[in-house]
Amino acid sequence: MQITPAQSACIVSWAENIPFLKRVFLTGSRSRRAAHAASDIDLGLEFYNEESDEWLVHYINNRQAWTTELSGQCGFPVELHLWEPGQLVYDNGAADAKLLYFDSSSEK
Repeated sequence: MQITPAQSACIVSWAENIPFLKRVFLTGSRSRRAAHAASDIDLGLEFYNEESDEWLVHYINNRQAWTTELSGQCGFPVELHLWEPGQLVYDNGAADAKLLYFDSSSEK
């Protein structure tokens, strides 16, 4: 069980409104197709971070609210993890990650 098209659309819609957000990856059991009915949705978030730590402050200050918001909208518990290119900072599920969102408008 991955995620439904409605859940994917919900995540993309949310991501489009988050400052500094570059990419969102589906990780964990849902990206490996090993999820069961009660599995959470693990998301890796990659931010534009070349110029300052403002993105990190934004993530820290909003992570809990974003988790609550997405969990309600997606209908499943959501866990957010920081993503660095090639790996997750707080999870080791990078090998099976699936790209859900890419902010092409801000590509430098």
